[in-house]
Amino acid sequence: MTRFLKLLILIPVGILVIFLSVANRDPVLVSLNPLTNSGADAASSAFTYSVPLYLVLFLALLIGIVLGGLGSWFAQGKWRKKARDEKSEANKYRQRAEDAEKKVLELSGDSEFAHPLIPAPKP
Repeated sequence: MTRFLKLLILIPVGILVIFLSVANRDPVLVSLNPLTNSGADAASSAFTYSVPLYLVLFLALLIGIVLGGLGSWFAQGKWRKKARDEKSEANKYRQRAEDAEKKVLELSGDSEFAHPLIPAPKP
């Protein structure tokens, strides 16, 4: 079922991406130097590139997704730390309970040390 839903979503998105790429394949100038003036100086700059418009759009989308994911990951860091701390605390208490259970079984093995509220193991 999930495979069908993925295909139902991914096929139209893929077709849309192909149409967007074909419609915006004309080259545009991308200047990475903000200090040059637009015009002849910008076209001859070492940091100016002629790339297809769809590539600029997809790169901007990809950078936005990565930055959004990083921001979300850093924002959730306190919750991951809390989960790690609580997991280690739970493991500590589980170990203490197992140690106490072993001790009770050791003590209840001898009849003179058997506790009246804790039944001795049956042979």
